[in-house]
Amino acid sequence: MNRIVLLPALLATTLLAVGCGETVAHQPGQTITLEKVEYAAAFQAALDAVRQSFPIEKSDLQSGQIISRPVVYASDESAGRLSTGLSGARQELRSKAELNLSKRPDGCVLQVRVDIERRDTQDYQVYEGILAAEDLRMRTPAERRDMAGPDQREVWTFLRRDRAAEDLIISAIRERLGLLEPSSP
Repeated sequence: MNRIVLLPALLATTLLAVGCGETVAHQPGQTITLEKVEYAAAFQAALDAVRQSFPIEKSDLQSGQIISRPVVYASDESAGRLSTGLSGARQELRSKAELNLSKRPDGCVLQVRVDIERRDTQDYQVYEGILAAEDLRMRTPAERRDMAGPDQREVWTFLRRDRAAEDLIISAIRERLGLLEPSSP
């Protein structure tokens, strides 16, 4: 009797947690106002600041958007998994940055967001294998990932924002614009 009650409760809790993770992943990052700063100068300072830590995938002065390419690295942290924390296995993580700059009459507004994600491709493939036997015939090639390229086959799960990296980018932008005293070594 207890198993019948616990299983639906566990499933509901898991789905709720996954749903919350998705909501967090789409929230804006830190927002700062750069008063009395020209838009072009702010954009160049932001681009230079991001380049310190990330390769640039896209930068568009017109839209004010700067998107980095992900930086992949191995980590000893448990990355949200009990099994990894207990076994001490290294996780493959990646960080990526996105900045959005907009013009205001008195300066600019900048949003900075850095996300950390975990590679879950193998876990997803195991799950796909379990489901494949019963519903493969009903799925399209795109859903089966038959038509996807190598990058599209990768599964990355959002873990958290990297607020420390966001703070470093913001400090570098302010320093480049002369809004912050340079830090001493």
